[in-house]
Amino acid sequence: MEAAPRKRPRKLPYQKLDVGRKEIRLLVVKKAELRSDDIYCELRRAFLEDRPVPSYFTVSYVWGDVTTRAAIFLDGKRVEIGASAEQVLRRFRQNNRDTLLWIDAVCIYQRDIAERSQQVAIMGDIYSNSAHNLVWLGDDSNGSFARAVVPLQAVLEDARLATSEYSGL
Repeated sequence: MEAAPRKRPRKLPYQKLDVGRKEIRLLVVKKAELRSDDIYCELRRAFLEDRPVPSYFTVSYVWGDVTTRAAIFLDGKRVEIGASAEQVLRRFRQNNRDTLLWIDAVCIYQRDIAERSQQVAIMGDIYSNSAHNLVWLGDDSNGSFARAVVPLQAVLEDARLATSEYSGL
């Protein structure tokens, strides 16, 4: 009896990063007309020590249940990521232009412990070199986030006054 042919593992689009030059991956989220459209992305490499650094947005979000997965297309391959990361990409994707993001769940090869450790070590640089940090707390189906806006606006106003009218927006 012949053994069934082995399936060859799909090659993921992650290449080794140059640790010495603080290399990171950025995610190009392709534009889409409808929020329900499939998510197509490409990885792009960048060096934080180069000038100018590409203009990108970092994303802070709630990881949620990492066992709940959703699919995106990454460099032409179907890849499953955490459902909350997929929601983030869906929410911040533009309909008229591609968006350049850094999101840890995709930009760091999560199966490579050494890479994860190295990228965590430079996370301060990753965030400080970004144009803006986007925050996603999840869907607001029960209106609780809307109620939190008033206190957050008060904190922003206090910060603005304490920093000589800096709006940050």
